Amino acid sequence: MRYLFDASSIVNLVKKNFVEPFIEGATVELAFYESINALWKEYVLLGHIKEKVAVELVEALEDIFNVIKVLSTRSMGKEVFEIASNERITIYDASYLCAAIRNKLTLVSDDEKLRGMSSKYVNTTTSQQLDKKLEKVKLLFNGFCHKLYGIDYFHWYPVMFTSLSKH
Repeated sequence: MRYLFDASSIVNLVKKNFVEPFIEGATVELAFYESINALWKEYVLLGHIKEKVAVELVEALEDIFNVIKVLSTRSMGKEVFEIASNERITIYDASYLCAAIRNKLTLVSDDEKLRGMSSKYVNTTTSQQLDKKLEKVKLLFNGFCHKLYGIDYFHWYPVMFTSLSKH
């Protein structure tokens, strides 16, 4: 594991259909419902997405949460409360930060306030920065696979990822 994803980064990566980072990552229990809530808000309250798209994205989240490592924060209550109180952030945001600290992970968040404050404790990045970084690696690896085996690895990768989540 290298990354701890918050709900904002999970939703943004899923909307781009960019699932590879989740294999090297983790999140906390509440992220599933926070992610679904963000999609519900975009559909019901803001009207930014159609119902069909929202449902498809929720299904994609279900697949991802069958693969990504989900860390329990139940034993971190006191630490989460202290971080939230000292930094004046929500308990939800503090749970992401606490899990990242405890597990020595880079916090991936598209919430500028959380990312800025968290950088005092852990390395941070955005989903967009991670996307760019992994895209470079992906291109190099794909070129390597094509040269050696004559295959386009990342053309088949999303199919493989989906089939893994079904088991």
